[in-house]
Amino acid sequence: MVLALAIVALLVGIGRLPERSEAAIAQLLARAAGADFAPADYVWEPSGGTWADLTRGRGVVFLGRTGGGSRDVFRARVHVTPGGRPLFAHGATRLTNTQLADEDSLTIVGERAFFVSRFRDQIQSVGVVELTDSTVRRAGLAAPATSVSFEPADDALVFALPQGPAALPWNGGADEASRRAVYWSPEASSVEDGPLQPAALVEKTTPGSEAFPPPGSAPLVAGDPPAAFRSEEAAGTVVAIDGRQLELHLVDGIRSPGTQTGFVSDGTIPRPLIERGIAIAVALPAARNAGAFKLGGWASPIKKGQPAIATTPNGDVAIGAWPHEPWEAGAFTAANGFGGTDDASQWAACATAEGNLLLGSGPALDANDSRFVACGEVITGKGEVRVVGVEGDGTDWASTRLEGVTLVGVRSKYGPTVPLPSGSWAPLALGQPTPSWLPAVRQARLTTLGEEVTVTWIDTTRFDWTLRSGEEERSHRLGGDFPEALPPADLPRARLALGLGVGKRRAPRGLRIDGSTGHRFRGGEGLLLVEAGALTVQGADRPVTEPRQDGTELPVTVDDGALTSAARERGPRQVRQDLCVIGHEALIAEATFDSHEAGAEVLRDLGCRVVLALDRGAEREGWMVTERGGPFSSTSLMALDRPLKGHVTGMPR
Repeated sequence: MVLALAIVALLVGIGRLPERSEAAIAQLLARAAGADFAPADYVWEPSGGTWADLTRGRGVVFLGRTGGGSRDVFRARVHVTPGGRPLFAHGATRLTNTQLADEDSLTIVGERAFFVSRFRDQIQSVGVVELTDSTVRRAGLAAPATSVSFEPADDALVFALPQGPAALPWNGGADEASRRAVYWSPEASSVEDGPLQPAALVEKTTPGSEAFPPPGSAPLVAGDPPAAFRSEEAAGTVVAIDGRQLELHLVDGIRSPGTQTGFVSDGTIPRPLIERGIAIAVALPAARNAGAFKLGGWASPIKKGQPAIATTPNGDVAIGAWPHEPWEAGAFTAANGFGGTDDASQWAACATAEGNLLLGSGPALDANDSRFVACGEVITGKGEVRVVGVEGDGTDWASTRLEGVTLVGVRSKYGPTVPLPSGSWAPLALGQPTPSWLPAVRQARLTTLGEEVTVTWIDTTRFDWTLRSGEEERSHRLGGDFPEALPPADLPRARLALGLGVGKRRAPRGLRIDGSTGHRFRGGEGLLLVEAGALTVQGADRPVTEPRQDGTELPVTVDDGALTSAARERGPRQVRQDLCVIGHEALIAEATFDSHEAGAEVLRDLGCRVVLALDRGAEREGWMVTERGGPFSSTSLMALDRPLKGHVTGMPR
């Protein structure tokens, strides 16, 4: 106080009192903060009274630039005369450091200052400064927005968003609808110019064969077999995650990776993952500023060629050198650049050829560790890989706030998604692809029209599909030969075979096998197409062109969700089969009946829009066999073993 009065007296005495203008205030603030400052980029805090504003100074929140960059938020005190002239500024403090975001729309309401962070003309978050103690927090958005309207109320910060209103209580506890749109996050702007320790990518010219899990590993997550393992050696600990059983998703922490753009995370695991059940969560060595992208929002760029990890909505993981330009994410919905800390520990991570993930750290862990023998590329650096929690350990995931970037694993959504009106799906004892412990063929029994119908569910992605001509099939009409037998190398892979009957003597339905069309496709009927890992059905309204894939024409028994006349055509009472495909799931209905009506009706009621009768025209009895490679008397649809690989791969090149 004495100093302030002395300065006032001195300035009055020499006639040097600063003028009462925005420019004068801007000059004082710029000098105090060491930043460039525009005269309009400040707001006064509530006055403490004439005497307090003179002696203690009046608070000012302002926007300043350092080094010609974007604006950040500062706070200082300016001593002001009773006449409103600024004397001097002191106590300038930088509150944000988002190197790429421009802080804008500064305002003060009551005891809080508000601002928005803009990057690439989109709002990334809304910042709040508590004037009582200068703490900063952000209202993070689910995705960047072109505009955001908000208003502070007594109990909450209220938003008007395109998807509807949302409210963030000042003390937390937002309802679920609001929580999906906005969330509180502590200030996590980055202060480093980059990751403290860059990560390195080591390429192996001759990777070895995989033994999963690595020898000497102990189960970490339950299952039959377990879904994750831990291996303890002197060099360090390695966590092996079974990419066949688990989907993996990246979740940012509240502190790491930080933000250069203002796009932030609240460190919570998305509720849909929690509801599915968290199998394992592993904290990664992703340093602040190493690069981060989530759901359309960039916190910081990932440089092309930088070691990184990325995930898709389906839980697929890619690990390796970032294949895109900075600020581009391709098909990924989440990505983090790898960077280490100044920790004494070493870490390593890799994807195996079979689609599993290895993560570890320790005093001497490196790419040459024998547990990484099956990896073509290994990413290494300084820092720690840490298991945050595993299934069954009692962790309350709903209230957990992650500090750093974390890889969260949930059980794969595997098995039929088609609900049954009664009963349940049971796996077949035979006919299963590798691994047999994850069944890809299941059956259920339903009743319709007084008949029992057996419905077989098949995951089409687990097989390579092919057609083989029946020994009684009509001959190739265009100068070629229809193969009846599988190649010798494929015989051990035979898992399922379904009879398609044989064509009529005159004008047999279209048939193409091994790229050779022997019976012309005439249209007017449905089409079954086969290829590695996929079956496709098309209705009678398909284009009449020769297909690229192998396939056969078949009668349509359900079209656009309604039974057709072909479904009700009467014939001998015998085993009849009908097929539909919903996504990657095939459903086959089998009934002993005098038409295809029973099977077609069941599949229609299960949600099939297009159903085909497995009958090439000569009305042969339907059949399905397991573990047999043929040849068969009827033309057959055959499923060959397609060993399941995990969700984890190297980065696309």
